[in-house]
Amino acid sequence: MDFVEYDVEQDQKARERMLELTNGNRTVPVIFEEGKPVQVGWIGQGCYV
Repeated sequence: MDFVEYDVEQDQKARERMLELTNGNRTVPVIFEEGKPVQVGWIGQGCYV
């Protein structure tokens, strides 16, 4: 499966877009499929940016 990875710690525009799409949730990673978030964090855990 093809994917695009964004570094939301280094790329402010990517971080702003992620926050828009997740309603302000700062937990990473965020996995989107067909424009919708399907997973936030790993198994209930994640890092905050």
